[in-house]
Amino acid sequence: GALTLLSQYGAGIAPEKPGYETYHVFPQLGPLKRIKTTVPSVKGDIRVELADDGNSFIMTLTSPADTTAIIGIPKGGDSTIASITANGTSIWRGGKTDKTVQGLTFLKDAEHYITFSASPGTWSVIAQRRD
Repeated sequence: GALTLLSQYGAGIAPEKPGYETYHVFPQLGPLKRIKTTVPSVKGDIRVELADDGNSFIMTLTSPADTTAIIGIPKGGDSTIASITANGTSIWRGGKTDKTVQGLTFLKDAEHYITFSASPGTWSVIAQRRD
């Protein structure tokens, strides 16, 4: 139903491996400014809160034990990502990785997302945009 569509497409949460052992979060907010959802899985609840005000994108993810999350930071329309912080530490600046945070690994800078692999736990990721 509608909640499944919101979780899978708006929040972008879907399994990559059976049982959500690995899953991705590739948000597609469209005209929405905020999404908050919980997706139950056999590994535990996946909680995601997203906010986008045009200048910054914020993702708060709580990922259950024994999972790996592939998170995508949406690049947005005409703006570029100036910086990304994770749990208060700068991890992306000027188009390249900055510092590392234990449990979070840069994967790639793709067409629509900058992607990272995240270990279980709570992650607060903030991306600042510039025109």
